[in-house]
Amino acid sequence: MKKEIENILPLTPLQEGMLFHSLMAPEGGDHIVQIICRITGLTSPEQLQRAMDAVIARHQMLRTSIIWDKAKTPVQVVQKHVSLPWQIEDWQQDDATTCDARLREYLKADRTQGFNLTKAPLMRGLLLRRSPEEHLFVLTFHHALFDGWSSSLILNEVLAGLNDRPGLPPAPQFDAYLSWLSDIDTTEVTDFWSRTLTRRAPLHRLAPATSEKTRRIVRLDQTIGSAVMKNIEAQARAQGLTLNTLVQGAWALALSRYTGQQATTHGATVSGRPADLPGVEETVGLFINTLPVISTQPSHQSVSEWLSHLQDDLFEAQVHAQIALPSLQKLSGSPAEEPLFDTLVVFENYPLDQDGTRTSHVQIEVQKGLEQTNYPMTLIAVPGEALSCQLLYDAEAFSAEFAQRMLSDVLAVIEELPRATDRRLADITLPSQRGAEHQGHGTASLCDQPLLTVAMERTMAAKGDALLVQDTKGALSGRELSCYSSRLGLILRSLGVGPEVRVGLCHGRSARLVGALTGILRSGGVYVPLEPNYPDARLQHILSDCGAGIVITDRENAARFQGLGLEVINLDEAMAPLAEAASQPAPDLPPDLPDVGLRGDNLAYMIYTSGSTGLPKGVGIEHRQAAAF
Repeated sequence: MKKEIENILPLTPLQEGMLFHSLMAPEGGDHIVQIICRITGLTSPEQLQRAMDAVIARHQMLRTSIIWDKAKTPVQVVQKHVSLPWQIEDWQQDDATTCDARLREYLKADRTQGFNLTKAPLMRGLLLRRSPEEHLFVLTFHHALFDGWSSSLILNEVLAGLNDRPGLPPAPQFDAYLSWLSDIDTTEVTDFWSRTLTRRAPLHRLAPATSEKTRRIVRLDQTIGSAVMKNIEAQARAQGLTLNTLVQGAWALALSRYTGQQATTHGATVSGRPADLPGVEETVGLFINTLPVISTQPSHQSVSEWLSHLQDDLFEAQVHAQIALPSLQKLSGSPAEEPLFDTLVVFENYPLDQDGTRTSHVQIEVQKGLEQTNYPMTLIAVPGEALSCQLLYDAEAFSAEFAQRMLSDVLAVIEELPRATDRRLADITLPSQRGAEHQGHGTASLCDQPLLTVAMERTMAAKGDALLVQDTKGALSGRELSCYSSRLGLILRSLGVGPEVRVGLCHGRSARLVGALTGILRSGGVYVPLEPNYPDARLQHILSDCGAGIVITDRENAARFQGLGLEVINLDEAMAPLAEAASQPAPDLPPDLPDVGLRGDNLAYMIYTSGSTGLPKGVGIEHRQAAAF
């Protein structure tokens, strides 16, 4: 056994924390990361296996296990040689909807399976053949091995191996960072955090604490489209602000409004890669750390000044990042049972080799990254042409409606902050709390203004069993349309749809089209029509621009939206036939879906017209505007 060991290394403080949480709830899925990639041009599974083996051989952290019961302190043991466990399957005979359902089940079971931390490698691979040209690759690993930056390094090297690029230079190893870490003088770091933590107010929890063993983590996805992001980034650059500062600031402001506290503390993940360590940007390992972001929002302070101070604080925290969370807890003077924070913001910005991907015969496209933390609510922001955001929340502590409202509020504030720098912080309000602005000023509040959904529900109720919509294949009464759209609305709610969440609809003109768009609106979402006759490129531009993560379609068009990282609902399979679904309502199905706090200024739908540049341009129509037509 000793002959197979290359090195024995200490754990970093964050690795120790991850080990603790994994042992406390081994089947809870905490710190298990799944990266889902689409690969085209792969000739055989062995081609990918060889490329992965070569990368594993280059980096010691990919050959590492963790030992704690046979050592005085936990250590990580680096093996000389390991092989990645594989599961290889052919799903070419399954249609797109069946593949997506099977993949969701696999990911759920895979996360629950976890890892035996004492046996390397703490990774495994799944390769699914979807067509002769297309594979899906799922890489599952324990986060204690490496961080998101490292995952991009790994995929870049796998891509190089798949395309037979010239040999790579020797890889710097993680033990160099551990040596650097052991040599630094921690006095300055400790002094900085001792001063910083004096500004921290007692934590006002966003929700009551729950047991790690009973947590039930649910994920919501929402995106700020590419067109909007171009404006946000241009405005931020003009103010000297980073996108990370806007995201952290929006979260802090939302926490302040939701808890009613002027001073807030949330956690933020920092890269932790020291600029003075040679080769650190090419090293695979766990460098990240989680640190508190302490923020006070004086009502009189300008948004510009407040964001500038926040950005300075974030920079200083990154410089002084070499400290463990338990040490910060002690410095704060707070009892161990009172955490420094109960929400976390992760801003991911990783070096995927997009140029290399586009010019390669074999191409890798990262479709989705799934991870789970031990906090009751975590925001993960992934920048790109669009800003993709995931909200992970404990369904035992938060309702789906609350979580969706929080996510929508945060994204709305991200959009608002860079164009509101001359305003006071007190003037920044959350969309869900704007109804009170107009009360007492002779104007109806936004909550009281007409909604398109209310008008539609009144029409369906008034028609009752009378004919309301008809096509060549059948007809629907008002009651039947209400039942069908409610069923679809509940499916969308389960996927996190609510106010300001865009949902694409690509379907021929029919009674079912009316039922689908009604279901989108009744779920609280924003209906985005996608004309089936449009070219694929035009449809993909619309989806990317508006930030839609869900598409409703039919069997004829479903394949057009596969492989794009979208949730695709095929009405031919997800819903019963129109007449059956409408005529046999579930006895406990409410005529109206639970309220999600729609207001008059929420978008009802977006339509795209040809722009002067040749690309479609979107126009949003609010509920109050549509209801007034």
